[in-house]
Amino acid sequence: MKKWIRWQGLGVFVIIVIIVFGFWYLFIDGIVERAIERQATQAVGAKVELESADLTIFPAGLHVSHLQVTNPDDPMKNAVEISRINLSLEAAHLLRRKIIVKEMALDGIQLNTPRKISGALVSRASAPPVLKKEPKKRPQEKITFTAFSVPDVAEILEREELESLKLVTSLQGDIQKEKDTWRMRLNELPDRKKFNEYRSRIQQLKKKKSFGGLLGTAGDIAAIKKDIANDLNRIKQARQGLDRTLASLKGKYDQAKKAPLKDVERLKKKYSLSTQGIANMSGLLFGSRINDWTQKAFMWYERLKPLLEGSVKNRKHGEPDTSLRGKGVYIRFKEKEPLPDFLIRTVNAQLQIEAGDLEGSIKDITNRQDILGIPLTFIFSGENMKGLTSLNLSGALDHINASRSKDTVNFTVQGFNVRDIALSKGDQLPITLNNAVVDLDLKALIKGDTIVANLISKLGSVRMETGAKDTGGVVMSSIASMLSTVSRFTLKADITGTLDKYTTTLDSDLDDVLKNAADNAVGRQAAQLEKDLKKGIFSKVDGPLGQAKESLSGFDGISGELAQRGKLGNSLMKDLRLPF
Repeated sequence: MKKWIRWQGLGVFVIIVIIVFGFWYLFIDGIVERAIERQATQAVGAKVELESADLTIFPAGLHVSHLQVTNPDDPMKNAVEISRINLSLEAAHLLRRKIIVKEMALDGIQLNTPRKISGALVSRASAPPVLKKEPKKRPQEKITFTAFSVPDVAEILEREELESLKLVTSLQGDIQKEKDTWRMRLNELPDRKKFNEYRSRIQQLKKKKSFGGLLGTAGDIAAIKKDIANDLNRIKQARQGLDRTLASLKGKYDQAKKAPLKDVERLKKKYSLSTQGIANMSGLLFGSRINDWTQKAFMWYERLKPLLEGSVKNRKHGEPDTSLRGKGVYIRFKEKEPLPDFLIRTVNAQLQIEAGDLEGSIKDITNRQDILGIPLTFIFSGENMKGLTSLNLSGALDHINASRSKDTVNFTVQGFNVRDIALSKGDQLPITLNNAVVDLDLKALIKGDTIVANLISKLGSVRMETGAKDTGGVVMSSIASMLSTVSRFTLKADITGTLDKYTTTLDSDLDDVLKNAADNAVGRQAAQLEKDLKKGIFSKVDGPLGQAKESLSGFDGISGELAQRGKLGNSLMKDLRLPF
């Protein structure tokens, strides 16, 4: 009778099976655990630890407990901590050396949790290089102005040089100089004595009665007439010159009269309170925080990006890897339904934050989107959470073609209660947001390295408190008073540029409210300052200006003297008419 079973061979097979399963039972979980820790640590650049890993065959799957991923920038904190991870594998693909995770469940996800032991690596040689960027300078968190109080007007006038006073002093000098010049010219011009001499000569000519004497007299009369005409012409030219001098001096006097008002305007502009900075109050109050959030978001995006693209650059969907014949089995031939070597089709996750739990899913996680042809998508939401009505986060990371990557993020928050946030820490105007209910809407698009993001945040039920001191002056007092009345405002932020060099522009209707308050305060202060400056400046200038006016009137005597001499000359010209 034939033996259907060779018991010796069966015994050997059973022993081998027992050894394999014994090895599996005793060692495989530890091997998987260490492999996960090692590979994840290399990818993150900081220590990754897990409490246990359980690999199952029927059904194919993996169960991980208490995964901790250290924050590379802060080794005493975990960037992510996950209580449990359960995943199911598509076993058929394992034969093709592909790890295809059908579904993964993440429970108890926490962010930024403290560690008992530092997660820093002793040697980070195996970690992928991370480009370190210089941190951007934060916008100043203190509210400051170029001036807070106005000096006493007497102090201003004591140290300031008045242009009006200089003009008046200069005018007085010009008047005196011209007076001296014209007194000298009067001495050089024909005077009463000269005209009396002409009159004596004319009277002597009138005494000649003979015919011959009359003939000689006509020649003398013509000579005298010519001399008088020349003298009258000199006097006429002098009077015209005097008129020009008086017109110039009067023009300077008019300028000197207007100069005090120019001094008032100049000093008012120099010493009035400034509202510099009020036009961008939103930047002063919120710019620092938005800048910090943006930097952190871009830092994690830069770390995530290589995981999405792997070492693939400029490869189109479905294009096979370059053939490496003669160098082993790592040759990817074109497939009818191509799949990457690693893929997680669906991740269902529960994220624990301070306000409550967020639930959502991530689909199609792989480092070879160029093979899969589908972008990574995610969606998370939470309702009726602590201090928060709702939160929704969704988006897509499309790196199918790495050279034309396109990532979108949409983030909305409704009814977020904010309490006790210090907006400004300056001693001059400390501002605290005691309470506000925030509705936030963020939309971001990253194409390649170009970023366009828009944030609209509406704040209601606002209550702000300021610690402005009385020494802060009228502007500070007005701002503090106005802030206490603000109950709602909108803040908008636009981020444009590249990931390495971007610009953040902030705008808020709070700016207009506070600037109007400051402008009104400055307007009142400027009006009072103008009044005091006018009084002080005119008290200094009025005296010298009056003296200059009086000095100008002194030219009336010179003008009158020239007119009198002209009359004398014209009278003599009439006496020279024939017959005598």
